[in-house]
Amino acid sequence: MTDEAAKGKDLERYRVVEADKDGETPTARRPWTRRAIYRSPICVAVHLSFIDPDCRNDAEVDVAKMALFRYLRQVHQAVMDHGLILPLAAVIEAPQHNAKTLLAKALEGWGSDQTWHRGGFTLYPETSGDDTRKRLRDLLSPTGEAMKDLETAITRDQSWFAARLREKQIAFEDQSKAHAADIARLCAQCLDDDPPDKGASDQFPLLTGWKDRTIQTAKHMAEGRRQP
Repeated sequence: MTDEAAKGKDLERYRVVEADKDGETPTARRPWTRRAIYRSPICVAVHLSFIDPDCRNDAEVDVAKMALFRYLRQVHQAVMDHGLILPLAAVIEAPQHNAKTLLAKALEGWGSDQTWHRGGFTLYPETSGDDTRKRLRDLLSPTGEAMKDLETAITRDQSWFAARLREKQIAFEDQSKAHAADIARLCAQCLDDDPPDKGASDQFPLLTGWKDRTIQTAKHMAEGRRQP
């Protein structure tokens, strides 16, 4: 059994009403023919398709729209009569070669027409049998997606920058770069709100301005502000 056949068989366990027999679609429901009605613990889904999608003018489209509304209201009432409180969905299969007809184009906007369906049902136009079956499966037996583990955002405050500077200090010491290590240590102390003795800072007069600018830049970044 192919995967698609297996998926189709999955839908059969939810089927509660069969398709219209050829030529037996009620006149009041035309141009819609019933392919099946399904029920699961999640919802009731009506699978419909066109008998004759070639509406010639807007008036015929309106007739088809009202026929669809009446039928879906009847199904909704029947569901309630059986003591079931379930949402109702209509999946309408409009084959690709019919997708440009007047009726198919109008159908695309009906689902968002709240004054028409009044929240009584949802509408899903599909253009292929595979898409229709997938939609029905998603409605009747949705599969949950695993939640991804949330990554804790790193707070880049003054302490974070101080820690990075201390890492640099250790790296400079390993590279025998004593002056660079001392500057990294002094900047880290300032960011930790533990400023070094003035005498220690004055050992590097040529770098004092650079140190001050570095500390100010780090503080601006920690506060989420641009440099002035």
